[in-house]
Amino acid sequence: MNIFKLNTCECACPICVDMCKHTPCWGTPEEIFNMLPEYKDSLVLLKSINGTYVVCPTIKGVPHKSHFGRDFFEGECIFLKESKCSIHSIKPIEGRIANHNVSYWDVRLDLEYMWESEDGRCVLELFKELISNDLT
Repeated sequence: MNIFKLNTCECACPICVDMCKHTPCWGTPEEIFNMLPEYKDSLVLLKSINGTYVVCPTIKGVPHKSHFGRDFFEGECIFLKESKCSIHSIKPIEGRIANHNVSYWDVRLDLEYMWESEDGRCVLELFKELISNDLT
């Protein structure tokens, strides 16, 4: 699947909003890089169920440093405010293409490949460096 060929979706139905209440959307390394350093305190380093490290939005009530490098988690995205994305203009790709017909797991698998690339590893290292003082 080429996620960049999928149409963006502006749906705000209860099913789509529930996606944001279930788990934060993932972005490409480039998208997350563009969110740094402004949003570093709202992002987390996470290990996917396949063992790939990604940086993504954290969940409400969970500081980014408490989930640093932990396994996949579920909960409401920190950027969901009054059932709307508070970073809509820079929303990560998974949130932009989410709809009722796209396989969540296929999108995540494509994103995992991107995070395993050299660019992905560079963004991971940059994120670790930016928050290293918070972890001590």
